[in-house]
Amino acid sequence: MPLTERPAIRAQVYSVPFGVDLSEATAALVLQKCNDDPLQISTVTLLLPNNRAVKAMTEAFVRRAKPGLLLPRMVAVGDLSLDESIGPMLDPLADDATIFPVIAPAARLMLLAQLVAKHRPMGQDISPAEALRLARHLAEMIDELEIEQVGMEAFRDIEIEADLQSHWQSSYGQLMTILPAYRNALAAKQMLGPSERRNILLDRLSTRLRENPPTGLFVAAGITTAAKAVARVLATVAKLPTGIVVLPGVDL
Repeated sequence: MPLTERPAIRAQVYSVPFGVDLSEATAALVLQKCNDDPLQISTVTLLLPNNRAVKAMTEAFVRRAKPGLLLPRMVAVGDLSLDESIGPMLDPLADDATIFPVIAPAARLMLLAQLVAKHRPMGQDISPAEALRLARHLAEMIDELEIEQVGMEAFRDIEIEADLQSHWQSSYGQLMTILPAYRNALAAKQMLGPSERRNILLDRLSTRLRENPPTGLFVAAGITTAAKAVARVLATVAKLPTGIVVLPGVDL
């Protein structure tokens, strides 16, 4: 099998060499661990980076399928745009009542566009189209900040240089006004941004896995994102009694 296991540590981490199909190698590993038992395979959970990986993994299992093969449960965790699909799969692991729903993408853009227009620099007019364009950029920035879990205090600690051009200082001032207003608006609506909600779901998944380790094989395969919440899940999975992390091309 084209997999290398890291020795002498409790964490179960495997590396798939470059040039070897990760989906094929992972499917072979799972089938080997389950002794090709269809019922045992159905108890396996696979965490994968995105929907494309889910499709590739499904095809890998089908190519190796024997009559009556049942597929493992597969969950995509890496793509920000997958919040709607990841939510229903991970919510049952958590206390649903304490996690607010995600704001719809269109509603989020409209909210940000309204805040951009409301907090525009003094004496400047802004068209609806320009407000919407800036709202899209703001949404992307907010997602990046939330994925990296950078809080408002990091912005407050930024030292503005005296010789910084005035429009940059103005933009900084707008951000320091818009970001808290955006947070407050979401809280009032009892909603969350997509990346923030995903962070909560993933952290609760990590907690649930530690407190109630699964009895079936639990594999995280091909997830290489540096997002902190995802990294915590991988660290948890690697140390589970039945957990395995499979990474591409890592020198162990």
